[in-house]
Amino acid sequence: MKKKILLFLVIILLLPIKVQASIYGSSELKCYNEQNFEITNENKKVSPGEKITCNLTGRIEEANLASYHGKIELGDNLTLIEITPSTETWSIAENEPGTTIMDYVSKANITGNYDIARIEVKANENLTNGADTSISIAEPKYSGFTGQNGNEIDNQVSLTPQVKRIRIVSTNNFLSGLTLSQGTLTPEFNKNILNYTATVESDVNTITINTTPEVNVSTVTGAGEKSLNYGTNEVTITVKSESNVTKEYKVLITRKDNRSTASDLLDFALYNYDINFDKAVTNYTLKVDNNIIKLALCNARPTTKDTLCINNNTSFSVDDKAEISEIKFNNIDILEKIETGNNIELGDIKEGENILTIVIKSENESSKTYRFTITKGNSTKTKNATITEDKGTIKNPKTGSAFIFAILSIMIISIGFIFYYYKKNQKSNVE
Repeated sequence: MKKKILLFLVIILLLPIKVQASIYGSSELKCYNEQNFEITNENKKVSPGEKITCNLTGRIEEANLASYHGKIELGDNLTLIEITPSTETWSIAENEPGTTIMDYVSKANITGNYDIARIEVKANENLTNGADTSISIAEPKYSGFTGQNGNEIDNQVSLTPQVKRIRIVSTNNFLSGLTLSQGTLTPEFNKNILNYTATVESDVNTITINTTPEVNVSTVTGAGEKSLNYGTNEVTITVKSESNVTKEYKVLITRKDNRSTASDLLDFALYNYDINFDKAVTNYTLKVDNNIIKLALCNARPTTKDTLCINNNTSFSVDDKAEISEIKFNNIDILEKIETGNNIELGDIKEGENILTIVIKSENESSKTYRFTITKGNSTKTKNATITEDKGTIKNPKTGSAFIFAILSIMIISIGFIFYYYKKNQKSNVE
């Protein structure tokens, strides 16, 4: 008995054993936008109305493919345009193009890589606020034969479902809100109105502009805290949609200017020349003697006769809210010297014209320039120069008085001679 059992086991071991082989396969879905860029997890954006083309491919190993089955599932805001099976691979499509079920029968024995179908879909063209969606191949599987039973289908394999995630971008570049921390927006905000005005008081030097985009995927620039100059300030707020389309909202903010406009030099005087100064007059001329060689700032009347002295005690006073912004003599800045307030030389007085300018800046930054033209020539020319009496002319009382005195002396002497000869002729006639 034991021998029979042992013999039976030996026979079984020697007989050939039929082993069922398996199919190994896979599939892959790749999708492209209209610019033929592949849609990936890093770059999955398409525009509303854009067509998406997907290629479904597969691979089978250690077997021959007999049929393919798969189901297309589209997320919201995607519409199927067409499914086109590969004409080289499949002899028939059991479902009409446009349906979502793909049941295809192979034309011939297929091994290795092959094309399954081209799938075309379209993103919703009326979508403005953006959406996330996807294209999926569900329930994919192969049927095939390994050759164990001839050409009979002897195996099936389920494949990994394919999912391609897609972002249909927002085209919305509207604001839903626009407010100011100061002033009133005119007109009242409306997302379709792009231009606004507002007015703030003179003491408001900053303003905060708050904005809210209508969709949170938009990018807003230009809002926040802004410094304000006096007068009109233009602020541009740019809203860029997820699809990179921009819209600009403009706000013209007027800051009132209540600052003083006064920019008068209230007084200016020289020790050794009489000045008919008037704050309303800005241009003056002065002719000095040839011996004057220096301009100085003096706290007292000068003891030397070669210096033209500005009276430091009465000159350079200005309006309360104004300031002296510049003093130049012959284009050399002397403001720092003036500000010391001490007896100090300011510059040399040369032959010809010497220009002293004083610029007064008001609180509102407007300015007024006072100009003094000091002319020096030879002694004869200076003494015989005509002195104008118009306001704004600086007169030289010494030179002017000497001239008048000389004229009067000549007239008196002439009258004396005439009277003398008259008397002499009269006495001769009597004799």
